[in-house]
Amino acid sequence: MKRDRVITVTDVSFFHLKKFSTIHMSIYTS
Repeated sequence: MKRDRVITVTDVSFFHLKKFSTIHMSIYTS
């Protein structure tokens, strides 16, 4: 269970990082 939770947190962090990267790219492209 603990391991699953860590994976979930990492997945969420990765998702946010991806989202941030996409926004950053949009700003750079604009």
